[in-house]
Amino acid sequence: AHDRRILCASPQYLAKNGMPEKPQDLYNHDIVASPASLPWRLTGPDGMFLYEGKSRIITNSSELPGAFALAGLGIALRPIWAMIDELRNGRLVRVLPDYESSSHWSISAVYHPDRIVSPTVKAVVAYLKGCFADLDQEMERRLAEIEGRAMAT
Repeated sequence: AHDRRILCASPQYLAKNGMPEKPQDLYNHDIVASPASLPWRLTGPDGMFLYEGKSRIITNSSELPGAFALAGLGIALRPIWAMIDELRNGRLVRVLPDYESSSHWSISAVYHPDRIVSPTVKAVVAYLKGCFADLDQEMERRLAEIEGRAMAT
């Protein structure tokens, strides 16, 4: 499944530091990201923007940047599905809503290709495919609802 990622920060962080108005403004903000996820490649109405700055934190965790954003420590680039509840309840706010990651992140089931695939593994993979089949559309629907906009058809 495709794994769309958007920029988000806590209302407290934005009240203290202001809302970035364009991608270049990210250089004047605290960024919370694992070094492995940088640079950020963002796509928006003006094309692709490459953020090559540094993170305020150093972690090898993909989860901690979201927790740090919730704690008001900076702006994070997170999967929509991982932050949708916090966006809905107002604990996070979308930053630069016209921009999102242009990197091709995905959710994958990985198993050894040289071995005979058991019926159990086949069943689990089929189940996961079903769970994630409509992920993009569902996350877009929820995001549009939160942002009070009509969904693109």
